[in-house]
Amino acid sequence: MATSAQPVKSWITLTFLFACLVLTSAASQARIYTQNPDFNDASASQNDTANGFGLFAQSFDDFNLGAAYTLTRVVWIGSYFNPAIEGVITAWTLQLWSDVGGAPAALLCQLNIAGTGSEMFLQNDNGGNPTYSYTLPIGYTTVANTTYWL
Repeated sequence: MATSAQPVKSWITLTFLFACLVLTSAASQARIYTQNPDFNDASASQNDTANGFGLFAQSFDDFNLGAAYTLTRVVWIGSYFNPAIEGVITAWTLQLWSDVGGAPAALLCQLNIAGTGSEMFLQNDNGGNPTYSYTLPIGYTTVANTTYWL
């Protein structure tokens, strides 16, 4: 997945800690994929504007589901650092990519969503950076045993 904040002031970097990527399915709104955060410290997201994947503050994480699901929402944790103060978020771009050779390949789904992504303060990480939870809707049906990038 590529998730990006756009626009964010240049002096603020929003970091995505995909240690807490949560996908839910339509059937029960149950979590179908979770990685728990460690809150060790913020680190810069990929800023890959030269290789075709880049938006301002962007991260990717791969996942593979053992069954087909219709995804209904994505939840992740992000952090502000350098400086560690909340920035201005006006919109998000959520992308779902296929996988080829362990890297994002073809863009399968893209949503441009205005607003803050339901930004909710969680805690300061071990480096003193504020961390936030974000939630965005998505409507995409996956294929079983297929690797995707979000």
